[in-house]
Amino acid sequence: ELPRLELDALNGAALCYRALGRPEVALVMLRGCIALSVRHGDVQGQAHALGNAALVLRALGEAGEAISLQVESARLALSCGDWECAVRAQINVANVLLEHARAAAVDEAQQAGFLAGDEGSCEVFKSPLCHAAGGCLCDGVVDCRIGGTSHERACLGEVGFAAGPEGPSEGSASSADLRADAEAQLRAALEILDGTGEDGELRVNVCMRLAALLESAGEARLDDREVLALYGRALCCVTPLESCESDSRAAHYRRVAGTLQRKLSELGGEDAHSPPPDALVSAQTAGVLQS
Repeated sequence: ELPRLELDALNGAALCYRALGRPEVALVMLRGCIALSVRHGDVQGQAHALGNAALVLRALGEAGEAISLQVESARLALSCGDWECAVRAQINVANVLLEHARAAAVDEAQQAGFLAGDEGSCEVFKSPLCHAAGGCLCDGVVDCRIGGTSHERACLGEVGFAAGPEGPSEGSASSADLRADAEAQLRAALEILDGTGEDGELRVNVCMRLAALLESAGEARLDDREVLALYGRALCCVTPLESCESDSRAAHYRRVAGTLQRKLSELGGEDAHSPPPDALVSAQTAGVLQS
């Protein structure tokens, strides 16, 4: 019990330093969490500490190491049955992958002569993931203390490198390869969720991100039926969350639901307040579809 208390204390200190804009100090604290959990054989604690350290590394611009830590976090989490931590790690790998895919797409367009060097004018490369519901469902506040609340432990989601099952492939990966690897991460996360029957915030998060990724892939890649299914499933899962006790969270879920309703209407849903019936049916298997 004492090592876990020490782990939580170090993690809490890291959160404070990160919030104060001192990520370097936060990273020192989190590396201490990793070392402590390894010393005491706390696999779950190590998985959480690795995930938190990865987020700080990403903020420091160390994307490659951040992905490596998230991949290891997911592996350890699955080995000890902590599927929530594993899913969050996969979401965060997808985040970094998509972030680099957008940058790679701009570079590719510039090299092809499509742009005049102004990234801001290239609207086609701005992923819908950046705009859905005003941001991602998690707040980006990292609190992975094992004793924390479910929401505290869930706040790892920050979503957009190439990372398949074996981990990221750095270097000059194309935007298409990066997006494909991000898609693989999100589909793997959905497969885990399908195996658990979880229909809460994590599923909403993954479904929205995967749908937005597929939607932005262009006419040649877009599967309207699957995109509708994913958005529809997300809406079904977020609606019950609107009645949560926290007023701020309830308001957030209402905004997410509103965004999903508008998106379904834009994509062909007959009723903006409910997903199309076909989407709801096919959503039951959307998480296990493979590209």
